Amino acid sequence: MRGPGLALAFAVMVALLALASASRPLFLAQVGDAALAEELGEFDAAALGATVTVTGSLDAEGFRAGDEALDAYAGDAGLEPPVVEIRPNESGQILEDTEEGPEPVEVQYEIGVAPTSSFRLYARTGATAHLPDADGDADGVWVPRRLAAELEVGPGDRLTFAQRGQTLHLPVAGTYRELHERMPTPAYTPPDALPEDHPISEYWEPRRGLIVSVNQMGDPVPEPPLLVGEPGAVAALGDEGFGPPVRYTWAFPFPDEAVDVRAANEVRRVYADLESAVVDRGEALGEQLWGTSGRPGGTVYFDTLLDGAIERPAALVEALDGSLAPVAMGAQGLALVALGGVVVAATRRRSAEQRMLGVQGAGSTWLAARGAVEWALPAVAGALTGVSLAV
Repeated sequence: MRGPGLALAFAVMVALLALASASRPLFLAQVGDAALAEELGEFDAAALGATVTVTGSLDAEGFRAGDEALDAYAGDAGLEPPVVEIRPNESGQILEDTEEGPEPVEVQYEIGVAPTSSFRLYARTGATAHLPDADGDADGVWVPRRLAAELEVGPGDRLTFAQRGQTLHLPVAGTYRELHERMPTPAYTPPDALPEDHPISEYWEPRRGLIVSVNQMGDPVPEPPLLVGEPGAVAALGDEGFGPPVRYTWAFPFPDEAVDVRAANEVRRVYADLESAVVDRGEALGEQLWGTSGRPGGTVYFDTLLDGAIERPAALVEALDGSLAPVAMGAQGLALVALGGVVVAATRRRSAEQRMLGVQGAGSTWLAARGAVEWALPAVAGALTGVSLAV
């Protein structure tokens, strides 16, 4: 039984050595993934994604070129198509023809709140599909219901919109219920505490600041109502010579499947490549986007909070690795010492057996071949173990 016993001891020592080598990286990977999952939960999903922002003038041709270039880049890089947003820097006014000439229209949206004559153009991918109680099917922009009632306009009509001395006749696509209607007090009530039918849905929650602000008492104060359209429709207004300063934003969603450190680092690498491509005027994409800005003072910039989300898990793994390294090396050393003891015992036993076989008449060639096979098998097993650990 000494032969099987030594073989079993050898196998046990190899297994211990493998465990000592593999346990440290496996443990660190699990700790890093758990810390990353916790950290990702602390960030807004949109902030973890990548955002490319271009400031410039409303320019239909420049917007289309930039949008197509970023869509193509996203497809090549394996990113989801970006969510596009167009936000003019300032609000404008709706004008109504009177006997004295065009006058700003004032609409009162809340009791106790002064009427407003300010309105803001706004576009975001999917915005028109998330307007509450939308009614209409024409091309153009969607207007708040009370404004439409004040002017007695509906789908297919036109509004006169003035901003920065420029005037534009906006086609009315339809009407919708005001987004800031029935805002609770305090105004920062979380979305899950709002009524189910409240106009500020999950889609509009990230843009709540466009809809309502907060005064010193914490009470809601309506912002200028939105004239809403899809990005392509709002950008097309630039074809009519309407070019106020705007901010274009392309938001690339953070992949839902990137929940472990390896996947998150791969996404971070893709984001770093995207940043280099958009901010460098020497790159094809950067040249296109800087051209989209189209006015003096226009700029292109990139933003993501993913680096900050990965930083803490990476620091934790690095700190633990420094503590675990001596323990892992000690375990590997003990396993190697024990394995050496098994090898020494097996060598002494085999030498004694070969002397006995030689006395009994076994040839030296046969003994050498048998010994070579017996030593080759453990060597091959050890090599395969090392390769499996490395992989």
